Amino acid sequence: MMPDVLHGDPPPRQASFGHGALWLLAYVILAAAIYVSGVKPIGISADLHNYELLYNASAINDWPTILTGGDLGYFALAKLAAAAGWSFDLFTFVLAAGTCLLLFVVATRLDTNRIVLVAIYGSYLFWLHEYTQIRIAAAIAIGLFAIYAARPAIRWPLFVVAVLLHNSFILAVVPYALLKARRIDVVAALAVGVLALFLSPLGAGLVQRVVSYQDLASSTGQFTDINLFSLMPLVQLCGIGCAILHFKELSDLGKEETVLAAIGAVSFYLLSPIPVLAFRTFELFMPFFVILLSRLWGVSVVIRGIILVWMMLGLRSAFFTADSTVIM
Repeated sequence: MMPDVLHGDPPPRQASFGHGALWLLAYVILAAAIYVSGVKPIGISADLHNYELLYNASAINDWPTILTGGDLGYFALAKLAAAAGWSFDLFTFVLAAGTCLLLFVVATRLDTNRIVLVAIYGSYLFWLHEYTQIRIAAAIAIGLFAIYAARPAIRWPLFVVAVLLHNSFILAVVPYALLKARRIDVVAALAVGVLALFLSPLGAGLVQRVVSYQDLASSTGQFTDINLFSLMPLVQLCGIGCAILHFKELSDLGKEETVLAAIGAVSFYLLSPIPVLAFRTFELFMPFFVILLSRLWGVSVVIRGIILVWMMLGLRSAFFTADSTVIM
C-alpha cells in the first residue's frame, strides 16, 4: 500500500530514518555528558579537590573506620578502587559514566517531552550534580532509576544502595514511601522506621553531616545566610502552582512529582534558619521538579515562560555568579 503523503503520513523508510536519527542524537548527548562530567574540561569543578582528598583518605583508612562512618557505600567503593590501583581521575570518570547511563535509561522510560527534559536538566542540575556534587549525583541517579525504570522487586534494595552512597537521600526515600503507602499500618511502620533511623548510627551520621555542612559553609563563606526572595525557589513555586491547577490531568507519577517538588520548595523556607541544610534539601528534590516541568511543557504558554525563566536562572547560577557552581 502506498503511503498517504498528501495527508502527512511519511514513507516507512523516512519514519525509520527519523527514529534512528533521534536515537543517534541521544547517544551523542550521552557520550558528551559522560565526557564532560567525567573529564570536567570546563572551568573548575568547585568540589573536585575535596573529593580527591576524600579518595586519598579512603585509600589509607581501615575497613572498620569506613564501615562505621557516613556514606559507607561511597567510601567502600573508593577504597576498593584505590586498592585496585585506580587513580582518582579514573574513579571519578567511571562514577560519572555510571551516573549518566542510569539517567539516560530513566529518560528513555519517562513519558514526557524528552528534548525539553534534557534542556532543563542541562541548564543547571547537570552542572550542580554530575559536574560538581558527584556523590549525591550517583545516589540520585540510582534513586530515579529505582522509581522510573527498575522492577518493583528491586526498587527498595536500590534505595538502600542510594542511601549508602549518600545518607541524605533518605530524606527523599521517606516521603516517596509515604506517597506509596496505602494502609495505615504501613504508615505506622514507616513512622517507627524513621524514629529508629534517627536513633541509629545513620541518623547520627546525618546530624554530623549537617554540622559538617555548617562548618564548611563558615570556612568558605558560602551558605552562611539565605535570601528568602531568591528567584529560583520562587519560580519553582510558580511551576508547582501551575501543576496544582492541572493536578487532575497529571498522571499518577506527575502527581507524585508535584508533591515531592513541593516538599523541596517548602523545605527551602522552613529550613532557612539552617541555610546550608535548606539549600541541600531544596537541591535534593529538584530532579522531580525538572521532570514535572517537562511534563507540563505543552500545557500553556505560562508554563513555558516559567520553564525558560528557570533555565536562565539555572545557567546564571551554574556559570555567571560570584559563587557559581562551575568556577570560570
